[in-house]
Amino acid sequence: MILIVRLGRASKPAKDYMRSFSTPLVVVINKFIVKLLGFSVAFVAFWGIFKEELFTIPNVLVVLSIGGILFSGLSACVPDENEVLCPYELMQKILADIHYVPDHFKPMAHTTKVRDEFGLLFPYRIVTLLDELMSPLVTPMLLMFVLPNHTLEIVDFLRNFTVHADGVGDVCSFALMDVLKHGNPQV
Repeated sequence: MILIVRLGRASKPAKDYMRSFSTPLVVVINKFIVKLLGFSVAFVAFWGIFKEELFTIPNVLVVLSIGGILFSGLSACVPDENEVLCPYELMQKILADIHYVPDHFKPMAHTTKVRDEFGLLFPYRIVTLLDELMSPLVTPMLLMFVLPNHTLEIVDFLRNFTVHADGVGDVCSFALMDVLKHGNPQV
């Protein structure tokens, strides 16, 4: 529960940190598309106010709706020109809340390597949404095509690491947390 609260507090600085890495070419292209979409949607909408026959053409409202959705989505991706975000300060704010990150995050907060690793901890919502939407499609494919090639390895694992625990029955030996058997002998 405490971890969830800390991650929630760190989400705003994490979003700002991820947003501080923007590619200028992508921003310019994004601004161009936003202006083009905005002009097109506004022009067709105002033209439709004066010429009502325009809305009798099939799919005009659909095209206007999709254009408006794309306009609002892409305009949200355009960063503020006057906002300056310092990756080091944002990483300090994130560390103050979550406490546990790799040691190289702090001194190298400005690098894309750290940004990419950090993106795995705090993925964009669209990435999480796409993962959730694709999992019902990908999981059966893995079960049908990948897993049958590894059945012998799975059976060997189950045969080698199944032990009997009194009062429980047959369990995986890793579930018993036997550090002497499965732990690092040097520690």
